[in-house]
Amino acid sequence: MLGNQKQQEDHKKLEDMKAKSSIKCFTVLQEFKGLGFWGRTAFLNVCRSIDETLDGFDLIIFYEENRADDVLLTRLEMILERLKLE
Repeated sequence: MLGNQKQQEDHKKLEDMKAKSSIKCFTVLQEFKGLGFWGRTAFLNVCRSIDETLDGFDLIIFYEENRADDVLLTRLEMILERLKLE
């Protein structure tokens, strides 16, 4: 019984982490849209023009599915900051 309860708690923590990550992804994407980069192509182009080392596949997954790891999110936030300064 204790094992099942621990498993449920771990599952809830994982779901909470996914939800927070999804919200952060959504927020970052909305900031890009707020700067005028509405379409996927515009988003990909501006990101790759500032940081050409970004993986296009990762950017597409981020744009279409609101999924990204912490490293990608940090890099996207840095791109946003640079765009805001221009």
